[in-house]
Amino acid sequence: MTVIVVVLLGAMAVGKLRGGSLRNLSFVRLPYSGLVIAAGILAVLGQFGGRLGLPAHLAYVVCTVVSAALAALFLAANRHVVGVPLIAAGFFLNAAVIVANGAMPVSQRAADFAGVDTSAAADGSDAKHELATPHTRLLPLADVIPLRMPTPLDRASNVYSFGDIVLAAGVALMVMAGMERPGSGRLARQVARGRLDTPGRQQA
Repeated sequence: MTVIVVVLLGAMAVGKLRGGSLRNLSFVRLPYSGLVIAAGILAVLGQFGGRLGLPAHLAYVVCTVVSAALAALFLAANRHVVGVPLIAAGFFLNAAVIVANGAMPVSQRAADFAGVDTSAAADGSDAKHELATPHTRLLPLADVIPLRMPTPLDRASNVYSFGDIVLAAGVALMVMAGMERPGSGRLARQVARGRLDTPGRQQA
């Protein structure tokens, strides 16, 4: 279980407490969602490119850059949706540190605190991560934030970046806003502008 799953569950719980409904999420329109699928495929390819005979680190960086470009188009098209600007900011903070270093640096001290094994990053077999050093660029944006979760959420224990936290906050806001009752809050203002569907609304 990753932290994003914990965040999603928490956001849904808060949305329910505020009187929202998961059913309302189906009325949130996200144009050009195919770009996200393509970006996700590239992200996976970059992570496992070494197993396909590609230079592992080069494949990861190239796929990350192209994936970021596709994600940028999607996020720009959906910038009016609550939470998307934060998701975009988190995504690009992560992309910046990855491109600057060729992989996502991980703090050994933070990893030890969270109970995360860094042997793969240390021996270079993990194309996605590398151990942080005094020469690491943009170190504050790297994986330096340890999160140690109690059982049964211990699988979410990991080391996260500031970009991960910002991205997770954006996802939480988007879910909570999407669960709002039509006619309430910022979601209602977006509906009034014709940017979101509502139950029973006729499409032009």
